[in-house]
Amino acid sequence: MVAAPSIWGPAAVYLLFTGHIGAGVGLIVWGGVVVSVIDNLLKPILMKGSSETPSIFILFSILGGLTYFGMIGFILGPLILSFLLSLLRIYQKPSWRRPRPPEKSKNPPLGGWVLRLIVR
Repeated sequence: MVAAPSIWGPAAVYLLFTGHIGAGVGLIVWGGVVVSVIDNLLKPILMKGSSETPSIFILFSILGGLTYFGMIGFILGPLILSFLLSLLRIYQKPSWRRPRPPEKSKNPPLGGWVLRLIVR
């Protein structure tokens, strides 16, 4: 995975070399403070429990949520993805499947003849 400084770093260097000193310094401060805080503090909090989910699914759920729902889709997209993945995990558990019916014994229980006499 590509780290965020490898994206905003060269852009900031380009801005500095082309004479846009304020924009270059602003991008360095923005990337160094805001983006680093999001990457190092908020990302582990927001992604807690989703370590089994591939990053590409999370990316597509964010993009799809933004496309379909707008800004609230940033939250709703991954929320819907985690809900669907949870449903799939629950469905795959063997405890939720219908158990096999017990096989009928060829020999009736010892007191079976008494029961037949009483029921008649």
